[in-house]
This record gives sequence, structure tokens and C-alpha cells, in this order.
Amino acid sequence: MASYHFRMTIIKRSEGQSAVGSAAWRSRETLYDERLGKQHKYAHYKDLVDSMILVPAHAPERLRDRQTLWNEVELREKQKNSQLARVIEIALPLELDREQRKTLVVEFVHKIFVDQGMIADIAIIEKDANPFATIMLTMRPITADGFGKKEIGWNNRSNLFKWRKDWADIQNRKLEEAGLDVRVDHRSHAERGIDLEPQIKVGVTAKYLARDGHFLKSTRGLERLDEYQRIKRENGERVIQSPEKALSYLKERNSGVFSIKDLQKFARYHSADASQYQEVLQALQGCPDLIPMCTGKKDENLFSIRTTEDNG
Repeated sequence: MASYHFRMTIIKRSEGQSAVGSAAWRSRETLYDERLGKQHKYAHYKDLVDSMILVPAHAPERLRDRQTLWNEVELREKQKNSQLARVIEIALPLELDREQRKTLVVEFVHKIFVDQGMIADIAIIEKDANPFATIMLTMRPITADGFGKKEIGWNNRSNLFKWRKDWADIQNRKLEEAGLDVRVDHRSHAERGIDLEPQIKVGVTAKYLARDGHFLKSTRGLERLDEYQRIKRENGERVIQSPEKALSYLKERNSGVFSIKDLQKFARYHSADASQYQEVLQALQGCPDLIPMCTGKKDENLFSIRTTEDNG
């Protein structure tokens, strides 16, 4: 099951952030920050798969160097409340291999951002078998002489919606080209008529989350984990009450068919504990709309969901 994640943030000097420091962290490098007079050291992290800087064809050659690039950004921005860079974080499909994922990211970034005049600093990271990319983007278009005036149009909210859709479209094309049946969808649950609450990001408390299908025994009194568990429990109750809606979601995500492992993974993600997991899985497997289809490449049974048309 391919997952979709697209998150955008802004690096702001007013929040004590540094473009050089942010670039060093994402690229897992040691970079010298001329404005702050300090080194940002992150080279000891070992989860970086690849990093690169993509520039428009007319950009000065010196800006292909990460330290030079972001120090010039810092120098160009004079205000104490300056916005320094736009950051986009995207999940990469596990169904593709590393080289395919890199090709996917480069095509997306070139087409959507670099061709519009931005410089993009890309880092591809694999953490806990979870590949993702971060893309730092300049806020000013680049000219042959350096950075120009800020492009206010890039901040339009309509761009965010377009970029989210663009990322889904390019992913789905690459998945199809690779001969894979899975697809992603950039729309929210509400937009797709799915009565499930999106799960929150738990940040640093993720280290307390259980692995390998074992459920969290305690939230340790942490607010983020309490909220995480609440969403899992309430979503589990929704699935138990309306399993046909959950199966429709699985059918949509998996291009029509899904396996028993997909059912189990979905049930586990939407259950707060082992007891609720059994109830959720039983509701999904016992749904009258669930129908067997065929045997997959790995001799696993595949399923789909009965539609109105199937009922004649």
C-alpha cells in the first residue's frame, strides 16, 4: 500500500532558524554559517541516502555549492523576520527501489520548482525503513547575477494544492511505469468521503511507539501519544461500525484489489491495542461486501469489494 505524505513549512529567522543550519541538518553535513559565525555539524548521522542541488540553467555555478548557496541566501535577507527558505517533506514509495525513487524526486523537483526559477536542495533519507525526501527551496528566483526580488506568487495557497496534486500525479505515473498496481491519492479523507481521522505526527515521541505489530502499552503521560492513541481507538470504532467504508478506501488505494496482509496492516494502524485489532480485523474480514478475486504473484489470496454494479 503506497502512502502519501506532503508537508510544507517555512524557515523563518524570527523563530531563530538558519538556512545554513537547516541545510546542514537535512544534508547531514558540516557547514559554516557566516552570519552566526559557527559550524553546524550533522555529518555523524548515517541515514542519508543521497543529496543534490538542482539549479536553473542560467544560475551562477557557485550556487551549486551548498555552503555558498545558503550563506548567500542569509546575506540577501536583511530583515530580522525574513523568510529564508521553503521546505517540502515528501514520503517516497517503498514499492520503488532506491534509484527509481531518486529519479522520481528529481523529475518532480525539476518540473515543479526548478523550471520556475527556484534552486532546490534535496536530501533523500531512509530512517526505520521509511524513505522520504526533504526539499529546501529558495524564496527568490535566481538570475545570472544572483537572487532577484521575492516572487510573492509562490506563496499563494493555490500553489500548495497544485503541488500536492502534482506530487501524486508524478508518483502514480512512475508506479504505473514500474508495472505496479498501487496508487496514491493527495486528497484528504474528508474529500474522499472517508470517515477516518488522519493520524498526527508524533515528533520526538516516536521513539516510544511500538514496532513490528506490537501495540503501545503506555502513553507515558505524553500529550502527543495520548492524542495518537485516541485517534487510533476512535478510528478503530469507525471501522468496526462501517467496515465497507474502510474496504472502499483500501480498494481505492490499491487499484482495486488488496491482500490479507493489507487488511492486517490497515487494521493494526487503526487499532489502539491487540483486543481492538482483533475486532477491527474481524469486522473487515466478515464484511458482506468483501469478495475473493484471484491469487497474486506470491500465491496470496487477493480481495476486492462488491460495488453497486456487482449487485446488479
